[in-house]
Amino acid sequence: MELIIMKDVEGEGEEAGLGKKAKKARTADRLTMPFVGTYSNVPKGALACLVNSHGHVEIAVNGGDASEKLGTVPGMAATLKF
Repeated sequence: MELIIMKDVEGEGEEAGLGKKAKKARTADRLTMPFVGTYSNVPKGALACLVNSHGHVEIAVNGGDASEKLGTVPGMAATLKF
């Protein structure tokens, strides 16, 4: 399973890696992770994708905080590819 997270990058031109005139761009972080039945199917601290007890697809970290590990906040665009 692949997770693609879209992030806005702001800055002044080349020092932000955006080119000479650009001030804002979108970048994508691409991560792969297993689709598992339970959190314990991956080592502590590892990312996983699973269906939670409410029937929703969840990106999780075994024993951790996925949003902290991924640097995400509510409302960020993300795509899951199976």
